[in-house]
Amino acid sequence: MTGLDRGDSAGTYDAVWREVYGDLQGSGPVHRHLRRLLAGLLTELDYHDALDVGCGAGHNFSLLRAGGRAPQVAGADVSPEALARARHRAPDAELHRLDIERGSLPRTWELV
Repeated sequence: MTGLDRGDSAGTYDAVWREVYGDLQGSGPVHRHLRRLLAGLLTELDYHDALDVGCGAGHNFSLLRAGGRAPQVAGADVSPEALARARHRAPDAELHRLDIERGSLPRTWELV
């Protein structure tokens, strides 16, 4: 892969999810560290709903829901492969296939 093809960004990201990321985000030390940092930041915020833009496989959904602050979370990603993984991880999450450079969603969230 030589770079992001603007004409088929979803296809490019799907390939990255299949060939590169896999389950690494669930077990890699960098991702564990980033989730720990994010958890600390979220405890200081007051929000009732949240949208994870570029949600990937939904690894951050549980952090966004922690403490009952956002019982319903939403995710947006350009990759159908990533969204399928997110759906498996969080069947009740509101998921949107979206290229944020080209589109928008019809509502707002307190935390994005």
